[in-house]
Amino acid sequence: MTGTDNNEKSNNQNLQIVVSKVDKYTEIGIQCLYIGIAQDGQPYVYFVDDKNWVVMPLRGRKLKRWFRKRALALGDYLRDDDLSEIMENLNAIAAVDDVRLQVNNRVALNAQGDIEIDLGTHDQHRVLLKNGIASIIEKGSQTLFNQPETMLPLPKPATTGDWKKLLPFFNLIDDHQYLLLGWISFVLTHPKGTVPYPILIAIGPQGCGKSVLSRLIRALVDNNSAGVQLFPSEIRDMAISSLSQYILIYDNVSSLSKAWSDKLCVFSTSGSISFRRLYSDDEETLLLVHAALILNGINSFVVESDLASRCVTVRLLPMDDDKRRDEAEINRDLDSKLPEIFRGLLDLCAKILQVEQSVKVLHPERLMSFSRWLAAMEQVLELPAGKLQKAYSENLRESALETVAENALAITVLKFATKHPGKPWIGTATDLLVELNKLAPPNTVHRQAEWPQTPISLSKRLKQIAPLLKAQGVECGFSHGTQRQIEITYTPPETAKPLDGLDEPVEIAESNVKQLDLAACGPTDK
Repeated sequence: MTGTDNNEKSNNQNLQIVVSKVDKYTEIGIQCLYIGIAQDGQPYVYFVDDKNWVVMPLRGRKLKRWFRKRALALGDYLRDDDLSEIMENLNAIAAVDDVRLQVNNRVALNAQGDIEIDLGTHDQHRVLLKNGIASIIEKGSQTLFNQPETMLPLPKPATTGDWKKLLPFFNLIDDHQYLLLGWISFVLTHPKGTVPYPILIAIGPQGCGKSVLSRLIRALVDNNSAGVQLFPSEIRDMAISSLSQYILIYDNVSSLSKAWSDKLCVFSTSGSISFRRLYSDDEETLLLVHAALILNGINSFVVESDLASRCVTVRLLPMDDDKRRDEAEINRDLDSKLPEIFRGLLDLCAKILQVEQSVKVLHPERLMSFSRWLAAMEQVLELPAGKLQKAYSENLRESALETVAENALAITVLKFATKHPGKPWIGTATDLLVELNKLAPPNTVHRQAEWPQTPISLSKRLKQIAPLLKAQGVECGFSHGTQRQIEITYTPPETAKPLDGLDEPVEIAESNVKQLDLAACGPTDK
């Protein structure tokens, strides 16, 4: 036998060893793992044991570490190439078997219809919210949770809790404390894909505590090493981030384009984006998008009415220099109180869930599920029926008014309507355009992009901004008879604000802020 023959024989033997190793651990994977495809189309695996069940992405680092540890215990070493082949084999099995899995991130609806919250701990403990009680599940839960690499543990709930200890960290005006508490508890109890999430907008000057507020929400709802991020340039980046985070927090937002406003609306209510993995691909890949969003900034940046109707806006107070605290001191104080706060929040959530479906909604809004949650929260906190719902409606109306102020035609129509309270104005589009031209902001009438130049253009634009105006009490009617006419009717909202000074910056004096007595709320911590 020649030297070449010996080399070929040696190479064939080595090749046989590699193939056998891949086959060996593929078979181990088949024997030890349950394999399926999640709702996002990605393959996952999980173990069946006496603990709470947790899934792993089939191509993820966690599963690769599991195989390497398994191989090391059996005296083998798996290279990257080996692992890639094993994963491809298991992926092929997942595609053929097509077993469907419901994989959850942080919050889930279990098979019995109760809420489970993944604490993200190594012992895989969860919180069960059932029959008005929050309890810890140490083992036996078959609800499938994915724990991404960036996930961090939530606070370990104390034996007894008090959610009211949240309040000193809020630094909010008026009833925004209630709305923020409602938003946190709503997001913590409603898994992705089940309800639309209101987008939380936090507005305030520099040094008012926006970063502390963001950290607090992150720690209580979805602790994650991603922390607070800069706003992305592409929606695909945001969608990918939502795969490993339950809530997304973006800092220092100053403006939003119409395109981004539309995309955020989809994120709020749930949808999907399509893309091709490679330029040569003919088949589209869908990426589900749904997450609770927090956007903070110094000035208002929501200008599209469709987005404004999906937001909850909270305004932080300016902070006097003599009341400032070192951030490290605040963090230590917060960390020491988080277990008690978290337990109190869980107890509150459990009680609200118990009555959520039986309450009556007095002030329905577009995101009806959040209005219902606030109605249930009123009952649990023993507040007057409709108090929080009305605060939410007023919050939406104020946000809508800000979007009106950004639209020259809308603010002019609103000013025109307020001059005819109680009695409808009826006339043609030509008549209305003449009247509006008289009230238009300076140097606006001749700007085609901002102002209608013809009666037909006015009618079209008026229909587009009708939802904006309706939120401010202005109804626009259009007749289609022989002579087409427009009817403008104004009914002042209960909380209508004066239109003067809309373009001026809002300054908030602490002495004018109404402090809410949340400490007087009902027995939520019993």
